[in-house]
Amino acid sequence: MKKYISFICVVLAGIFWGCMPLFANALSTLGFLPVQKTAIRMTVAAVTFLFFLAIKSPRSLRVRWRDLPLLFAMGAISTFAMSALYFLSIELTTSAVAAVLLYTSPIFILLASVLLFHEKLNARKIVSLILVVLGCVLVSGIIGSKSGSVNLWGVLAGIVSGICYASYSILGTFALRRYSSATVTAYAFVFAALAAWLFADMPSFVGTVSALPNLGTALLLMLGLGVVTATLPFSLYTYGLSHMEAGRAGILACIEPMTATLISVLVLQEPCTSLQWVGIVLILGAVILLQLSADHSKEKE
Repeated sequence: MKKYISFICVVLAGIFWGCMPLFANALSTLGFLPVQKTAIRMTVAAVTFLFFLAIKSPRSLRVRWRDLPLLFAMGAISTFAMSALYFLSIELTTSAVAAVLLYTSPIFILLASVLLFHEKLNARKIVSLILVVLGCVLVSGIIGSKSGSVNLWGVLAGIVSGICYASYSILGTFALRRYSSATVTAYAFVFAALAAWLFADMPSFVGTVSALPNLGTALLLMLGLGVVTATLPFSLYTYGLSHMEAGRAGILACIEPMTATLISVLVLQEPCTSLQWVGIVLILGAVILLQLSADHSKEKE
């Protein structure tokens, strides 16, 4: 029974993550900047996670001073920078393109593992790398687009968001040796929120809030952004991961960019060319192939 529940939890986590463009676009319409949306999301998530830990396990809030730099890096770089660049990529490209570029993170984890941990490259990993490169080229719109119609800054922001996302797994490998996933996630969100508000342009934020026609609706969107796209999915994914192989969970989580793509095309009615669809399929195929490669290697061991 736990296997079915964990399966549902991981799938729901991916769907909730994929709903991020809905809240991001709604808040953009109200005038909020990408870094301000990131600050809102990180703050709501940090408060909810801290509240949960304070009630369930107050001791989990205790961390060593020497570990704070590592947790700060996970928050400021892996969480804040990833989210801010993702929101920026959504604004400069489309929700579908931004989501798929974010999901190139497993490839960067692979490259880091080869360089830092001296893992060997096999045929599946090499094919995955090739598919991602081709997929990124097609998703970017460079091929088959009119001159000037491609926002390379948006594509670059999406790719760097994937790199930042990958760094969370790499840094988390060290942090999780000493603390629970709940503790690591809570502190990552706390430091991400602090970093985000440093760049959020408070005068602009206050001005945007004061000019809102309906503050209640805006507050609901802010709360939804934090709870639906951060607190709930991270909690569900963590639970699912505790009863499932990491590789299988990673494949199931591919529903995130698929959800974001469907929302982008069907709900937000953003354009997506046939070549971009091919690029999306290539990138998702590479991620799945990479996860299958990881599972195959574990079976040999």
